[in-house]
Amino acid sequence: RRLLEAADGIARRVGNPHPIAMATIARGVAEFTMGRWAAAVPLLGEAESILRDRCTGVTWELDTAHTFSLWALVYQGRFAEMSGLAQQLLREAEERGDLYVQTNLGTFMVPHALLAADDPAGARASVRRSLEMWSAEGFHLQDLTALMSDTLIDLYEGRGDAAWNRISGQWPAVKRSQMLRIQVLRIVLRHFRARSALAAALAAKDPEPSIRAALADARRIAREGIPWATPMADSLRAGAAALRGDRALASAHLSRAADGFDEAGMLSYAASARRRRGELEGGAEGARMIESADGDFRARGVTNPANMARMHVTGFAI
Repeated sequence: RRLLEAADGIARRVGNPHPIAMATIARGVAEFTMGRWAAAVPLLGEAESILRDRCTGVTWELDTAHTFSLWALVYQGRFAEMSGLAQQLLREAEERGDLYVQTNLGTFMVPHALLAADDPAGARASVRRSLEMWSAEGFHLQDLTALMSDTLIDLYEGRGDAAWNRISGQWPAVKRSQMLRIQVLRIVLRHFRARSALAAALAAKDPEPSIRAALADARRIAREGIPWATPMADSLRAGAAALRGDRALASAHLSRAADGFDEAGMLSYAASARRRRGELEGGAEGARMIESADGDFRARGVTNPANMARMHVTGFAI
């Protein structure tokens, strides 16, 4: 962070708007990669304003600022805000024939917006349509975001086996891409894989291998030692405990996960953990938790809270 602030200071002393914008983008991306989503968004917005108002020929720079800003909104659960901005940017990209932005948005942000609107079929179509515009060679970030979205759609629809087969089948390609070297991607991808394992365990004759696989990923996530990863690991341990029939332990893990997600500003995940805990607890108190979580979801543009919670926090047959 000190190096980025030093670079920003140098850029501002020089006074040229382009290096100022690039230094600001770098600071925003750094905040994003550390899971400080709320801090990333205003920095990326500041960079966008400089680029739009004071620079020319900066399409790639704007695309980069927009992509990371929208990703940060997704992880904050700000779906309504993200959806409106993504649709606007998508229209602009289509008008200028910008396939890079169309693919970035269509493989990740637009599917999230459509899932928030309870349209998994539309989300799946967006992924397919976007990949058709992209290169069939290699495994790029756009292929990765398509894999993530397709897996999320499987989880949203309650298709645990499909989610597990999809992400485990593509895991060798993910490893070869070297993108697991990037901490933020490594954490979220292991969380995807572990969620899929827990979802698949729900219908398995012997769920224990899938549970153990999920817990192995939970341990790896926890060892990253970064605050927003800890509640991800807790949510996985909650699902594993529920599958093993230990409702009290599952509830305790969910409580810690919800608090941790709140601290990280991942409010959709927090609402999911609280809704799951309400389902476990039952009775009047459980109903209150569910009602409160559903209110949080709807305030952020989520139409079907039950399915969104199933997507975020898996391993619960309720």
